[in-house]
Amino acid sequence: MKAVLVLGLCLLALVSPVALAAKIEVAGDPEVDFSRFSTFAWIEGSPAAKPEVERWIRMAITDQLESSGLREVEPENADLHVKSLVMTLVNMHVFSNYISSATGVWGFWQANTRAYGNGALIVDLIDPDMDKLVWRSIASGTVSGSWQKAERKLPKISSKMFADFPPYFVP
Repeated sequence: MKAVLVLGLCLLALVSPVALAAKIEVAGDPEVDFSRFSTFAWIEGSPAAKPEVERWIRMAITDQLESSGLREVEPENADLHVKSLVMTLVNMHVFSNYISSATGVWGFWQANTRAYGNGALIVDLIDPDMDKLVWRSIASGTVSGSWQKAERKLPKISSKMFADFPPYFVP
């Protein structure tokens, strides 16, 4: 798992805010009793390239965790550690046209490019006592729009990411 994550981080550039057209995936460890967690703290992950985007992400996720009844504390006193990873792969589509005169005597090539991205926001919750990942949510999709749009969309995306948090598993 770590090798895949490291490989993914190596392949992806951290240049865009968040995945705006998000597909949400959530996974939790069914063996973990989430009712024993009452506090959380942020630890270093793989932040967004722009500090203000990282701040927006942390604010949105913190709001979700606090609305679930958790309280933010210092890392050494936390029941859960929270880590976010922001990844974006920027793709360039290059296309060209040959434009010529009606007689075909002269002409030129015209090249155009279009950049688009696919990205992911990953939020991990780690039990520091067991040093174990206990819950993960991934929002992935096409990255588009301005930074201002990203700021407006983050609360909606984080709400979807935490829609069923905390998980309650039936043994």
